[in-house]
Amino acid sequence: MTSASSHGLRALVRELISEIIPQLNLLTRPQRVVITDDEQLDGFVRRVVTTLDDPVTGPLLRSGQLRFQLDTAGNGAAGASSPTSAADGQATDSIEIGKGVLTERIVARAITERARLVLGRTVVITPLAREQIRKSSVEVVRRP
Repeated sequence: MTSASSHGLRALVRELISEIIPQLNLLTRPQRVVITDDEQLDGFVRRVVTTLDDPVTGPLLRSGQLRFQLDTAGNGAAGASSPTSAADGQATDSIEIGKGVLTERIVARAITERARLVLGRTVVITPLAREQIRKSSVEVVRRP
């Protein structure tokens, strides 16, 4: 194996691991779900269908290893910070990126924190981040 192909293989393995590790973190605790209206119910159902279609998370959901917990608006677990407002269950926390690159790690953090992403005009979204956004219910707002 040449040095160049060895470096390419290592880069590929690092990329795959960086994609899978955030998904494995889903197993540590149930994902909190806020459903207070039809729109949120529709979003959750779409998220479940996307999760089932994923080759990594689909089997985890089917086997019961990936779990969801209903979180009534404003009633998060004691000591846990909940980025939802008591009024409508929508995300109130934002992760703002003024310039640079939006990566899958930032998207994973937004999913975990149930925060919306606010992007500057020139922010570039990596293909992996774009795919993660599509599979999740993360709200993305692009500033003019």
